[in-house]
Amino acid sequence: VMTLKIINATFPNSWYNLSSSSKNNKLDWSEGINNYSITIPDGSYDINELTEQIKTLINDANSGAITYTFTYNEITNKLTITSNSAIVMMIVVEDF
Repeated sequence: VMTLKIINATFPNSWYNLSSSSKNNKLDWSEGINNYSITIPDGSYDINELTEQIKTLINDANSGAITYTFTYNEITNKLTITSNSAIVMMIVVEDF
């Protein structure tokens, strides 16, 4: 073989956008006096998969005491989180 010509190639995304090695998969928050923490499993998430994963983990962590709704706006690229409670949710983001 003297030459090789590649007609078509696909290079899939082979790294995770959330992972423990990147230190970007933990979320800490408070509901009143109760503190919670979740770890999102390593993975490559789109926004819908990520919001469903976070919603499930949060509801499991707080036993569904307060339920959260996630609304993603594709135009503004913003995620709005609302709850069925007047308790303020504080998300703690640590430097990494």
